[in-house]
Amino acid sequence: SGSYDQVVSYAIPAVFAEHLVSHYQLVDVPDPIADFQNEETREFLRRELTVLNTDTLFGPVRFNRFQRNNGRDAAASQWQPLNDDNSFRNALVSPLLQAEAQTVIPSLNALDCEVGSFVNDTLMELQGGILLNTCSECPLDTFAKSPSRSKQCEVCPEDSTTIGLSTNEYCVYREDNLLPTWMLAMAYILVAISWSLSLFFIIWLVRNREDAVVRVGQLEFLLLLCFGAIFSSATVVALSMQAGTGEDTYFASTGCALAPFLYAIGWVLQYGCLSAKTYRLYQVMQNANRIKRKTTGAMYQILFFCMLVDVTILICWGVLSPLEVSSVWDEI
Repeated sequence: SGSYDQVVSYAIPAVFAEHLVSHYQLVDVPDPIADFQNEETREFLRRELTVLNTDTLFGPVRFNRFQRNNGRDAAASQWQPLNDDNSFRNALVSPLLQAEAQTVIPSLNALDCEVGSFVNDTLMELQGGILLNTCSECPLDTFAKSPSRSKQCEVCPEDSTTIGLSTNEYCVYREDNLLPTWMLAMAYILVAISWSLSLFFIIWLVRNREDAVVRVGQLEFLLLLCFGAIFSSATVVALSMQAGTGEDTYFASTGCALAPFLYAIGWVLQYGCLSAKTYRLYQVMQNANRIKRKTTGAMYQILFFCMLVDVTILICWGVLSPLEVSSVWDEI
């Protein structure tokens, strides 16, 4: 579009045509070719433009003494988005009386790119239009923490990255925080000792089930104590499953989900048996002078009830809010 004091280039042919019509309309035998070839008449025609007052498609044309057009604001158009599929229309925005759309300021293609993105000049070349969105997401290990028209993103500091982030708004230091090898080795050794002792006592109890001490302690409860120790110590194995950056987290998440079950079941087996046994001793003391005594089946009912409550809580927890491996990054 032309400026306010200049004739729009598209209107110049119309201005010249109107000027020639007004000059020759009273001439009986017009000869414009001869007039243009004559230097004196050509200069006369040029000077007549200073008093021209005419209308064009782009508004009135009237020159002042400085040979500037002061007829009316020049016409202007702006490419504006038509809908959401990256299509545009060239809308007339000036003069105001003839405008078909309001001027969008700033133009949409001049807006800042969002955080985590930059102005990609390559897109402008490939798309063949400067009006389409030319913002691209920052490449890996680069970031843009605020909206801007920058043509490149900042590089992440050393030992930091943007892997795993939804937007490249900042960089993070990745520290997997995995258990060291020596700690895992120590845990496995202790678990092996615990399981070995449990299995040893299980075999010993079965072989010596007729022994007076075993019979008084009740073989079933003693075996449950050993199995409870195996389940509880298995929690260490479940929590030792871990996943570093870029590794599959399935087994680590499975270990996290199993750990509460293993520990709680082992704890109930051990302390449930002790509680049931203690309760039975209490009942025996209370009924010392009576014939009626609590049977082993009644003790199993107490243990079963404790286990049922515990497992129900664990299942609800696992369904509603399961434990899984996740990463928490420190923003730079």
